[in-house]
Amino acid sequence: MTDHHSSSLWTDEPVHGMVHPERLGVSDETTKALRAWSVMEERNLDAWFDKSPPPFPRDVYMAEGLRLWRVVREELAGECEVGFAFFDPDPEDEYSSIKRIEWDPDAPGARWPPTS
Repeated sequence: MTDHHSSSLWTDEPVHGMVHPERLGVSDETTKALRAWSVMEERNLDAWFDKSPPPFPRDVYMAEGLRLWRVVREELAGECEVGFAFFDPDPEDEYSSIKRIEWDPDAPGARWPPTS
């Protein structure tokens, strides 16, 4: 789940913080697609808070996220690592989650799609 009004893109180098798609160095097409995906995430989050159905079904939203993950990994190859953060349900606390980062969508043993 995203933070409200974030780009949905984060870095831990040199410190943890949000990254604007325009500063990634990816193509204009990818920048626009990342912005659109972020809007999907924001609208789904709004629906979750309103206790209403998400406007973008999970399979549609996650499929676009996976596609973009691969595109950004390709466009930034050799410059940085590009991971995808998942927030799996915490089995000990129904209101919490456990952050997990996958680095390669095609790696053996990668847990994609997420378990929740």
